[in-house]
Amino acid sequence: MPRVIGQMVVGAGEADRWLDLSLKEFARLCDDAVIVTCNATDKEKNLIKSYGFWTYEDNREWGRYQPDIKTDLLRRILRLHPSFILVLDSDETVPTLTRSELKKISSSFRSTFFYVVNLWNDEQHYSKSLSFWNVRGYNPNASSDTQFLRKPVHCGNAPPY
Repeated sequence: MPRVIGQMVVGAGEADRWLDLSLKEFARLCDDAVIVTCNATDKEKNLIKSYGFWTYEDNREWGRYQPDIKTDLLRRILRLHPSFILVLDSDETVPTLTRSELKKISSSFRSTFFYVVNLWNDEQHYSKSLSFWNVRGYNPNASSDTQFLRKPVHCGNAPPY
């Protein structure tokens, strides 16, 4: 049976925006989630804790150490022996995806893309120009490479393989 784990990085101020909806997506779609907080406040930490997800803190400068923060997050996730990882930002949902579809996808593909909704307005009037198809699911066992690209911004949602 495929084991799907959610992956997310959460910064300060996200609890006042869309973090709750993104965490609900993990609860709806995943077996568990590992979330790293990066300079987050108690409000974000308490919200994550209320869902019972795995969490830890890494307060290195996000713009400079993003690839390292994501690489360390993946290495922690691998300890849970996932067969597939779903990646979301703390203001994103994948409303067209179901748990049963995700389970099927996770047992068949190395990686896959989903329509990601970025919640910048409200739930009924989200920004269509900022929502897009994007690779947000991958099998971490398809490669032994766990290092994200060495780019300070947009280093990817999965290591390149």
